[in-house]
Amino acid sequence: MSRIGFIGLGNMGLPMAINLATDHDVIGFDLSPETKAALVAAGGAAAETMWWSLCCPQANMLRAFTWTTQAFSPTPKRALC
Repeated sequence: MSRIGFIGLGNMGLPMAINLATDHDVIGFDLSPETKAALVAAGGAAAETMWWSLCCPQANMLRAFTWTTQAFSPTPKRALC
């Protein structure tokens, strides 16, 4: 049994997580309590908070990601490097 994590339980993530939860240890994070509840009902687990880490070989990659994406936060955060 593999341990699999999902960030985003939307139109794609939730069905994939539910499908995998039948044979694997699945945990998912989403801003919607309803989608987290659906995953739990299917045998998965819901993360209440989310921590993420990026490992980039160059600081400019981290800066570019941090300033251009809003996938993890409604407001972009400033890079630490």
